[in-house]
Amino acid sequence: MNRRAAEYHIRRIANSILAMEFPTQDAFDKYMDEHPDADPRHHRVVQQQTQAPAKQEKPTEKKDVPKEKAPEQKQAPEKGAPAPKGKYFTDEEMSLPGEAHQKAKDEESVYKDAEAAQEHMLEWLDRGKGIDKKLGLQHFDLSKTKSIDLDASGPILVTAPLKGRERARQKIQTEEGGDWSRLTDAVRATIAVDSPDEIDGVMKTLHESGMKLARQPKNRFEQPIHGYRDILMNVSYENGHVGELQIHIKKMLKAKEVLGGHKLYEQIREIKGRAAKEGKRNLTNDEQKTVDNLESKMDELYGAAWKDIAGRKASMSTKVAADGTRYYNYNGSPAIYERNKFPVIYINGKEVVFYDFWKFLHNADEITKDEYEKMMKKHSVKSATRFAKIVASIIQSETNGRQA
Repeated sequence: MNRRAAEYHIRRIANSILAMEFPTQDAFDKYMDEHPDADPRHHRVVQQQTQAPAKQEKPTEKKDVPKEKAPEQKQAPEKGAPAPKGKYFTDEEMSLPGEAHQKAKDEESVYKDAEAAQEHMLEWLDRGKGIDKKLGLQHFDLSKTKSIDLDASGPILVTAPLKGRERARQKIQTEEGGDWSRLTDAVRATIAVDSPDEIDGVMKTLHESGMKLARQPKNRFEQPIHGYRDILMNVSYENGHVGELQIHIKKMLKAKEVLGGHKLYEQIREIKGRAAKEGKRNLTNDEQKTVDNLESKMDELYGAAWKDIAGRKASMSTKVAADGTRYYNYNGSPAIYERNKFPVIYINGKEVVFYDFWKFLHNADEITKDEYEKMMKKHSVKSATRFAKIVASIIQSETNGRQA
């Protein structure tokens, strides 16, 4: 094999290994728009067949479905329709990609779009369509006041000015590898309610208003982080800019912002950030003891808040192994988080160490050890199958070359 042929095969292998699968055509098109150098032949759209059954039911509805069953057919989510009660999100929203990116690629362009999106956000939540009025929210604008009474009854809307550029630059350089398209919280807002029972109404109103999500939402009422619960959504505004919208319960928000929960997190982030800068994959025993102590305090703080909210003992994770190991599904890839170590994700047959543990937890869903082992087995089969296909492709290419 000559040098040119070898380079050709290496490129083919690289493209095959980096091949990606997308849940919808929109997700595929968005990726291609953001990565103009990507070759569309190496990526594919999956799960498009999920909508087919709905179309097949229409002809039979007139002939076979009794009139009394007709209302059931109207419950299928349409564009802009609310998610089913108690579920919060549609299947389409839950199949969105795990990450969102801005169309703009540099600081000035991102902030120019963010300024317009900030106005869109205020029109949507406050001034125009008036989500705050529909839900009876008391509006707190942090550009005008820093005082919010989280003990008073009644739901609230909290809006903030654009994220400061200095903080944004720090985040992009330390957490996002210099990629400004990954800044998705320059425009942000929070809705906080008194009770979990109110969340259904909030989500229904947001969906009915035409809310469009840019990525798969995170429901931390189902998957709490050290007892902390909220809903995190990235919303796509009219100009395509992506912002952040969170749904909180006020007592949980108070535990975070007033009673010290966020300060505990910042101490953990400082310890792990220092270790990451030093290039360490593992924490020292003393560092891990400190982290364990801080995490235990977070569990206690947020657990007490949830007990006060729900009137029962907060449910802690039952998926932690005896040695402290936790297992996760990170956007479809198996991941493991062991004591004294940073999280490790297995992607395309490779170990990827994830140094930003809080970002990891916000994007990962905790699973059992059995679920993790099944994912690893499936992951290994996929990797082996892909490698076999690559080898077979190279052999076939060589054979064709000789025949030619």
